[in-house]
Amino acid sequence: MGARRRQPPSRRPNRRSAAGVLAIALLLSLGGLARAEDEPAIDGAPSGPIVEHLRFDGLEVFDEAEITDRIVTRERAVFDLRFWRPAPRLDEFTLEDDLDRIRDLYRSVGRFEARVEAEVIPVDPPPEAGPPERVDVRFTIEEGPATRLSSWSLTIEESPDAERPLSADEREALLAIVAPPEDGLFGTRLYRERRSALLAACAEQGFLFAGIQGRANVSTESLTARVDWHLNLGPRATVGAISFEGLERISEKVVDRELRLERGEVLRASMLREAERRLIETGLFRSVVVGEPKRDDQESRRDGVVDLEVFFEEAPPRSARASVGYGTEDGPRGEASLDWRNFLGDARRLRLRGFGSLLDVGFEGTLGQPYLVGLRTRGDLSVSALRRSRPGYEAFVTGASGLVSHSLTRDGPVVVFGGLGYELSEILSFEIDVDAATRGPEDSVIVNTFGGIRYDGVDDRLEPTRGFRATLEFELGGFVLGSDLDYHLWNLDLRAYRQLGPVVVAARAAATTLDPIAGTRSDVPLTRRLYSGGTQSIRGFGFQKLGPEDGTNDPIGGLSRMEFGTELRFRVVGPFALVGFVDAGDVRSRPFEFRPGELRAAAGPGLRVDTPVGPLRLDAGFLLNPPRDTDPWRIHLSVGHAF
Repeated sequence: MGARRRQPPSRRPNRRSAAGVLAIALLLSLGGLARAEDEPAIDGAPSGPIVEHLRFDGLEVFDEAEITDRIVTRERAVFDLRFWRPAPRLDEFTLEDDLDRIRDLYRSVGRFEARVEAEVIPVDPPPEAGPPERVDVRFTIEEGPATRLSSWSLTIEESPDAERPLSADEREALLAIVAPPEDGLFGTRLYRERRSALLAACAEQGFLFAGIQGRANVSTESLTARVDWHLNLGPRATVGAISFEGLERISEKVVDRELRLERGEVLRASMLREAERRLIETGLFRSVVVGEPKRDDQESRRDGVVDLEVFFEEAPPRSARASVGYGTEDGPRGEASLDWRNFLGDARRLRLRGFGSLLDVGFEGTLGQPYLVGLRTRGDLSVSALRRSRPGYEAFVTGASGLVSHSLTRDGPVVVFGGLGYELSEILSFEIDVDAATRGPEDSVIVNTFGGIRYDGVDDRLEPTRGFRATLEFELGGFVLGSDLDYHLWNLDLRAYRQLGPVVVAARAAATTLDPIAGTRSDVPLTRRLYSGGTQSIRGFGFQKLGPEDGTNDPIGGLSRMEFGTELRFRVVGPFALVGFVDAGDVRSRPFEFRPGELRAAAGPGLRVDTPVGPLRLDAGFLLNPPRDTDPWRIHLSVGHAF
């Protein structure tokens, strides 16, 4: 794949942010209220009067917040967390530039005849000599009529000797970009957006050197606009020689597998971004840059062959981390981990983790092997040992598992997986006040095979705003495998996200059942039964407090479970967001026993604060149909979305 050169990286973008302590992250998030774009740099501090208020007259197309976000002049805040900062002052040159900024905003939506004036009004009588100390600034706006689009033409020119001509579907996709807008209006924003979209579509089809000629003709008399564009596609770009810079410990074989670029194949813009993402996600690199083709490269413009340079900064082979936190259910918690990247070569990853809280104290080790069989199959081995404290029991559980997962397509969202698991559990103490038969076995060995299929089609893994997730899993345990429990378990989990204006709607539905073949719940150890209620399931209920209980209100678990949830997530300002949620669920004692008409439900508000380790979550759940002797509400504090 071409000559490889080993040199120190010349650039360091795409650096992965390190996760900090939660308390520090919260302070940093609060500091995010001061947005950099709200504080443009101005040469010299203004010495004019203090700006008390900004007033706007004549607004219809835009509201005051949209205008204020565009201009630089600011008014004094009623309450400002940055109390040490000086009050905003008026600068005449900045005010003149603000008038141009407002005019540009109206041109962006086709109001080319908009008129904007500003008046400075003293708040206090000015002193006998000198300017006033405090002023209001009043903007008077005549928005003017809108401009309508009369036509938008696009002619497409291909290279006469193109080896891969434009297909009918590709041509149709390009022409669709300049189709008449639904409202029929024209503005500079639409012009810029369509130009960017057209070039991006060309780049995704492999025409990285495409160019647009033409302009828009706007008539202020007839209030119409006409656009005539000529698109010169040029040759389709193909992958040429690839060179690496910055590799020291990581082998080129590992990079080639994640890069997935073959010499001579059509080079699309998304392939470069995806290659960077895959290489970063290996954890082997601090930064990766795939050099983008230069549009003024005359040789590449003629034959379409693009030579690529990939710049690396390798991550340390080993890293140790420690963190502390707090949750309303697990109380104070701590964790320490050791990450060993490229363990014994071939991109293997070894992770050792110790953790402790009021619920779990234990150890876990995992070894991941990418490309177990081919480019789309990986394997993972894990071992664990933990002491588990639950409302109804305390147990010591050890386990091991081997997992093989396979992606159906090279970068597709569908993954099938399967493996073999082993678990040894020993009940150290029973808290439940029931007979021994209902308690289940004190010691048990569970050996099972498991598998499933997973679809992950969301736009962002941590903050999804649109898309769908679905998981179907099964477990089969049997005496023939050496298991003390002969059973099968099925779990279906569905999640959907959709953006509706400023609100993100998130929904979840899940159903699980465990069937002890030729047995009952008393044959299933407490560690394997199904529970619900708490921060990660049905808010408003205590941890594992939704479902069958003993006479002293300790949960004894069930064999069928249903859970539903809906959230409305609304971004307020900076790192803060508000949430309204409704959760509902049910747990039953027998397998395949689902009763949607008897769900227990809860609803309430929540607050989210963005941090480097995920959103800090505070929810207040109020039970809508509480069982007897149950607290009617509960506060939940955690990190990460509920779903």
